[in-house]
Amino acid sequence: MKLKLMGLLMLVSFIWAGTLFLQGVSAQDKTAAKGQTAAKGQTGASSAKMEADKAKQAEAGAADTNVKTDAATNSKAGPAAPAPPDKGGEKGKGMGPGYVEVIFNNYSPWYVKCYVDGNYRGTIAPWGALNFPTGNGPTLLYARADFDDGSSYRWGPHQFYYYSGNRYQWRLNP
Repeated sequence: MKLKLMGLLMLVSFIWAGTLFLQGVSAQDKTAAKGQTAAKGQTGASSAKMEADKAKQAEAGAADTNVKTDAATNSKAGPAAPAPPDKGGEKGKGMGPGYVEVIFNNYSPWYVKCYVDGNYRGTIAPWGALNFPTGNGPTLLYARADFDDGSSYRWGPHQFYYYSGNRYQWRLNP
């Protein structure tokens, strides 16, 4: 009787452990599928969700309606840019710190200007990267490589929905 009871206990333990393992795998699959609708790739602190776009060539002198400000300027009288939470700024509402890290990853041989919500954020050197914090939620990314003949290559505009506390990478392919 004791042997049967031990066997039954072991069987129940194996079944219980198996269901816990399968629930963990199922939750990872659902998280990955959910993450792919927002931005494709892996999640976590050490990796970033990845999106990639190819450059589209624009004619010389073509108007660019995706740019609100084309230079970064400071104003002593105007409002200052808010600090992210890890540099003394306010925490966002909901889970996470209220901001995300966005990485423009340049896989082209050109200097590329980067814009977030139409505002200039910086220029990436050829084959380089530019990262910065931005608020969580919907964000419009745009990038442009200008040439001396007045033409340009453009990426986006691409609207992403960012979840607080994550890292996202936008790969700019030539």
